[in-house]
Amino acid sequence: MYAQRFFLVMQRDLKILFLDKLTLFIIFLNFSIELFVSGLIFARMVSGFDYFLFIAPGANLMTALVVAFQAGRELFVERALRDLSAYHVTLPVPRRLYVAARIAAGVAKAVIASTPGTLVVIFLYPNLTVFTFLGVYLVLVLFSLAGVAFSIMTAVVSRRTEVFITLRSTIQLYLSFLSTVFYPLEFFPPVLVPFVLANPKTWAVQTFREIVQGNWPVQELLLLSATSLFLAIMAGIIYVRATKM
Repeated sequence: MYAQRFFLVMQRDLKILFLDKLTLFIIFLNFSIELFVSGLIFARMVSGFDYFLFIAPGANLMTALVVAFQAGRELFVERALRDLSAYHVTLPVPRRLYVAARIAAGVAKAVIASTPGTLVVIFLYPNLTVFTFLGVYLVLVLFSLAGVAFSIMTAVVSRRTEVFITLRSTIQLYLSFLSTVFYPLEFFPPVLVPFVLANPKTWAVQTFREIVQGNWPVQELLLLSATSLFLAIMAGIIYVRATKM
């Protein structure tokens, strides 16, 4: 019974993704431009290592992050702009189950939308195995979970559109530019290193790079898992307490 209700809530959110096929195409187009235009241009400017392969995993994770933040946007629209609280009260779904299903749906949408880019990045590397695919998708799920958690917390604490947009943009800037997506850790000033190390995207992109090269960085994977699960639990608690359903 609970499982059926859980998947019904997920199905509702997933339908929103598949109804807008143009957005899915634009998401992949943006990824392609970022990787094959910007990535190749910067690769010609950077010497000493293959910058194109260095930036490729991060470009895909940026796609996942954009889609993950749609979960928060949908929630904010429902709560602040459409006032659907009365509708949520009528749902025959326990509050915690409803919140867990919304989080799971956000993760699923991020993984599905970024799958074309994920496959492109994976096939840029030689010596692929089944474990490469499994490892990369594990990283994608865990990072998407962190992104969805950030987006939901942002949506729940925001009461006005300007506040939501500002918080969302600030978090996205932090996750993207204070991480090792574009630069190795040693390129950052010492004062910024703690912020980079606290960024789940740093551990996600580092783990992604190691897995596609045939390694399994257990420490990074555990740190990413712990961070993502902690953020998801915090988002769930905040959502349950702050959302009237």
